[in-house]
Amino acid sequence: MAGRRLLTDDDITRLEERIDAQTAIRRMLPAIDELTEGERAVLEFVAIEGLTVGDAAAALGISTVSARVRLHRARKRLHRHPPGVGAVTHHPIMEVPR
Repeated sequence: MAGRRLLTDDDITRLEERIDAQTAIRRMLPAIDELTEGERAVLEFVAIEGLTVGDAAAALGISTVSARVRLHRARKRLHRHPPGVGAVTHHPIMEVPR
């Protein structure tokens, strides 16, 4: 096929992982909508934008301790959502920052 290459097994695996991740995020949207503005802001900065908790705190004009508390509360609320209604326990957004 001119100008196109066939997908390798690794390519297919990466595509499947991206689809699974996007599906998980879509299931989380109702739960994310229920977070407070502060919880959602810290979660987005850390989990989606990849900022450290300290950098997210600085961007929001709050202390690092406050940012950690908000992040913890946000993740706890996401874990508590009933299955099938936004509950996701294994997704990068739920990982604790290092």
